[in-house]
Amino acid sequence: MLESIYDQDERVLKAGLEEFDINEGILNSFTKEKLIKILYLRRYEVPLNANQIRFIEDLQKQCEPINPDAIKYVDE
Repeated sequence: MLESIYDQDERVLKAGLEEFDINEGILNSFTKEKLIKILYLRRYEVPLNANQIRFIEDLQKQCEPINPDAIKYVDE
């Protein structure tokens, strides 16, 4: 049975989120669509340009805790 485009996009997105350690909660519809396009480029081994790499790095930075010590206090 053929996989729908939506299901394929979701599978590629899920794998990309895990690979780059990005939280899906920070994505809006625009950034989600842009990330999926970049992940397809990577999947087909197309070299990414500087803007695409910077986009992924910016998403990763948004997922990093601002103050790691604050998290320790909550956990303790």
